[in-house]
Amino acid sequence: MISESEFLGKFEGVQASGGGWVARCPAHGDDNPSLSIARGEDGRWLVHCHAGCSAEAVVAAVGLKMADLMPSNDRPQRTIKGRWGRWVCDYVYTDAQGAVLYKSSRYVKDDGKKTFVIKTPDPDAKFGWSFGLSKKNIARVPFRLPRVVSAAKAGKTIVIVEGEKDVLTVEEVCGCAATCNVAGAMKWGYRFPENWIDWFRGAGGIIVIADNDPRTKKVTRHVRGETAEEEIEHWRGQKHAADVRRQLVAAGFEGKIKLMVMPAVGEEHPKDFTDWAEARRKAGLSADKAAFMKAVREAAPWPEEWNFDAAALELAAKDDGRTFAERSASTEVAAAEGRASGQRNGGGEAISDSPAEAGRPDRGRFGAPVPRAPDEDVERYAVDFDIGGGRFATITLEYGWTVERVFAAAVYAVSRKCPNNELPKGVPVRLKAWSAAIWLIMRGSFFWHSDYRDFATCMFLDRDAKSCTLMRIMSDEFFAFVARNAKLEDVDPKKGDLAKVLGLVKQIAVNEDYSRGVRPGNSWERRGDAVYISSGDTEMCRVKDGKCEIVQNGTDGVVFLRGKTLAPWKLVDGGGIDPFTSAKIFAGASFADANGLMNVRLWTMNLLACHATKPPLLITGGAGSGKTRMAKGIKEILGMRQDGALDLSVQQIEDGDKGLDAFWATVNDGKLEVFDNFDTKVKWASDTLQTAATDGQTKRRTLYTTFGVSILRANAHIILTSNNPIFSTEGNGGLADRLITIPLTLNRNVSQDAELSAEIAANRDEYLTWIARTLAKALMDKKPVDKSINRRHPDYGEFSVRVGRAIGDEEGVVQALGAAEADKAILPLMNDAVTKEIMAVLSDKGYEWSGTAGEMSELIIAKQGDDEDEKTKTIFSSRRVGKAFNKYMRQFSIIFRMDEPKLREGRSVYAFRGMTALGRMSVGLVDSKPTFGKTRESASAHGFMENRVFNPPNPPDAGDTGTWGAGADGASARARAPSPLPLQEEEGNVENESEGFNWDL
Repeated sequence: MISESEFLGKFEGVQASGGGWVARCPAHGDDNPSLSIARGEDGRWLVHCHAGCSAEAVVAAVGLKMADLMPSNDRPQRTIKGRWGRWVCDYVYTDAQGAVLYKSSRYVKDDGKKTFVIKTPDPDAKFGWSFGLSKKNIARVPFRLPRVVSAAKAGKTIVIVEGEKDVLTVEEVCGCAATCNVAGAMKWGYRFPENWIDWFRGAGGIIVIADNDPRTKKVTRHVRGETAEEEIEHWRGQKHAADVRRQLVAAGFEGKIKLMVMPAVGEEHPKDFTDWAEARRKAGLSADKAAFMKAVREAAPWPEEWNFDAAALELAAKDDGRTFAERSASTEVAAAEGRASGQRNGGGEAISDSPAEAGRPDRGRFGAPVPRAPDEDVERYAVDFDIGGGRFATITLEYGWTVERVFAAAVYAVSRKCPNNELPKGVPVRLKAWSAAIWLIMRGSFFWHSDYRDFATCMFLDRDAKSCTLMRIMSDEFFAFVARNAKLEDVDPKKGDLAKVLGLVKQIAVNEDYSRGVRPGNSWERRGDAVYISSGDTEMCRVKDGKCEIVQNGTDGVVFLRGKTLAPWKLVDGGGIDPFTSAKIFAGASFADANGLMNVRLWTMNLLACHATKPPLLITGGAGSGKTRMAKGIKEILGMRQDGALDLSVQQIEDGDKGLDAFWATVNDGKLEVFDNFDTKVKWASDTLQTAATDGQTKRRTLYTTFGVSILRANAHIILTSNNPIFSTEGNGGLADRLITIPLTLNRNVSQDAELSAEIAANRDEYLTWIARTLAKALMDKKPVDKSINRRHPDYGEFSVRVGRAIGDEEGVVQALGAAEADKAILPLMNDAVTKEIMAVLSDKGYEWSGTAGEMSELIIAKQGDDEDEKTKTIFSSRRVGKAFNKYMRQFSIIFRMDEPKLREGRSVYAFRGMTALGRMSVGLVDSKPTFGKTRESASAHGFMENRVFNPPNPPDAGDTGTWGAGADGASARARAPSPLPLQEEEGNVENESEGFNWDL
């Protein structure tokens, strides 16, 4: 037998790959290495060309014979066979850059049945490969992904088929990009990364070829001890293609997809592309790109009955109130259809050989539903139970049965399979646990947390109309739920009957055949153009398509965990009541800014829009201004629950890592958190709040482990209340640029706390109805919006304008957003001791002044009234004044018309030429008390930031503030503001659809 170095030396471009090598195939022009090389269990050389070249052609091209691949010893040559059969070939899956992720090994048994085994590279394994993907958290990818990405970027057509063999045949025949998914039909997109559709962006067209499966298939049924053969509908290939179309249409590819089956060749009806190519060759016809494109153009229209939407979704639509159209767009349905026969469930029992038909796809599949008679409305399941010794008992169950009835049916069916109808030892105990587990699967749905996937975070959604709650399976609540319904005698979760049930349930809960990953909602959730607002643990309000309706928890796959929901509420007739103009907590507030009330309304409405980036709301004001009560009022209207009460969440933040960890744990958990009296200077506050405001995250070591790391995300919106928000001055004012600031003044007419709460409680349904209906209108609004209206959070500004249109006050919203932009600039200036005094001096000078930092320092010290005070001289020294000018140059330029600093005798000269329009919008933020000394007059007494309302322009570009605001001719800033740009359509969507299908392969 030829040596390793000699053998590999005969090939070009050899690279190690997993447990073998890849190289350029010598039997055809191969620019992209498509030849896999490996060693068999008996030492022989294995070669496989993914372009379709035979092993004989490969070895002949390098001057070898097939005999050279065989081992040189005298032992009988052993066929590579294992429990799956004889190995045929490997299909290697890589990422977009060509790095090997896993491979699908094809085996064939003696009876001709094929098996595919997934293997991943593992240098510690015996042969360099280990089994499985899920436990290793390896995402599935389409086959031949690098070619798919390259073709999409070039605007060419991509062909999607059902299996790897067809992919390689398409590449060989047409020379174009083709792909499929691993694990067979009905798994397209299943467990792909979230951004998988981006791989296909830009493609000129997509051809989806369905396996032409027969309309019916004979199967053997085992019911009540009797065996019967019958025909069932069998559309597996067509269902798969229809599912691929559904997902691509939902991603924006409508108009660019062609569905087809390969046409007949004479009297022969090929099943797939490979059969078609072989049939044409046998008939003496060409099988090339031109022949394929002719077949595509002449393909019969895709029959409507092959879409399977109605058949597959009719029953599921009854389950959760969704319409047919809503279900058709869901990819979750297809992931649960058509489970492969012979799989094993979480408890080890074999599933019936019957293919899964339409049923409850979001309930998990423990067994195949039994067909119903036309006059029946009962959902039945046929499940096989492993008795032992290779024997199985088929049990027919009906949805809605109690655990006791499931157990009784199981005992009867198993006993019929045993001598003298006696159950084998140990079977009754197993049946009891098994019956409880299958009852749970029929009654509800299992989920694991998509961030963790462990037993501790697995959940069960009870679909019963009266409860419909989501519970953690490791909670006492779930233990009691199981024990009560199963009528278990021993309810110790660590031993006895309950322990056996929970052991089986835990396996089911992390098994992707019966469970799926979700990130449970907290209080409310956003899915596309739909918002779901929880109402207690069992219901929620769905705001979608311009309407609002109360639906069950779990509808559309949106789930809220028990205890993480809003207090129950209901929709009322009519449009509800605007809480921001009627509730005393808002209507009676003492806003220092005329736009304050509108900005509170906009921020609260944006809570439910669930943007990835979330500007914190900063409510400022002295004692008695009502800032804490306003924050509490927002939570009361929503019905936020904190430890079972409607109390304000006050987080004790300490300096150091302890406080930082507490902060991230808090915002990771909730939808809204209030940090009250956030006045203390914490070294990490500014940077951390900036990160949280822009979809940031942090990592921390998982408790009780030395290697596990968990990710904490900024899931919560944040309200900060502060009398002196000095934390906003850190980081060059970067935090202030992310805040929405609401300044309050002393409120002498504040109502009693209990009176305010009572008013909210009495009208909460009306308030939330108004909010929900306003959201519905805003979500339906697709008109263009100027995305620069809030530079740090453009999605916040865009949705705010849509809210303004919904309430009929778009102009007032734009004005309020403009004022908020000005507040962002002035906040750090008014919370820094030096810049606060600089602005007081500028107020005295009529906002026009030119000079050096030293000259400004002298004016500030003189204003303090104590020229000999060394503390005053130190705090307002020329060095500190110059540092303040440079640090807050951007904020000064937004408020004032400034010239670029110029040098005069080696010193910088700063020049102020009045205020900008945005500067005039800021109102009443200057403290009336002098910072140092006793004679300083209030800056507001000089007219600084007087409460004047201007029509706001769009936020100015940096360095161009002089062109904004009202001109000398009295023209408003709004009149000269640039008109909003039209929305840009995503490349490759609308334009290509208008041109029709792109046939370029």
